[in-house]
Amino acid sequence: MQFLIIVSLIIGIVLAENVSKTFRLNNGVDCPVIGLGTGGFDGAPQGELVKQMVRDAIDVGYRLIDTAALYGNEEAIGEAVNELISAGKVRREDLFISTKIFLLIGQSIPISRSETVENVRLGLQKLNQSYVDLILFHFPSQSDEINREIWSGLEDALSQGLVRSIGVSNFNVQQ
Repeated sequence: MQFLIIVSLIIGIVLAENVSKTFRLNNGVDCPVIGLGTGGFDGAPQGELVKQMVRDAIDVGYRLIDTAALYGNEEAIGEAVNELISAGKVRREDLFISTKIFLLIGQSIPISRSETVENVRLGLQKLNQSYVDLILFHFPSQSDEINREIWSGLEDALSQGLVRSIGVSNFNVQQ
């Protein structure tokens, strides 16, 4: 695992001139071109490793940190980000935090707009953030009706200021 982190950070250093480049999302929000993906680094046993990975990535210039409820590392990422903000090493507005909602909240599947907003709030609580820059619907449901409800809930979260941008992940063209 540490080898992967080191390789990832070396690539980031080699591409340092691109780390600060952004592209504009369709709602006008600027998103960094290069970011740190944190999939595969989950849970309590790796919490310190995740925190160090985030600290190192931000130190070398990364500003996009991507996580997901499914990864189980939102708490560690939030702790690292907040430590760096408190130490004055980075400002929250200079970071782009992306996460993904998973279809499970507790043990139930969110099938309504309000359950989706609650799922977003749960992610914010784990990250210890008042908002995220991008939240993605991680995996589609088999039901178009459920997908529409969840998307509507993401729109509600956007209008409530919980997120700056919304999108989908792992959807095909038909979905």
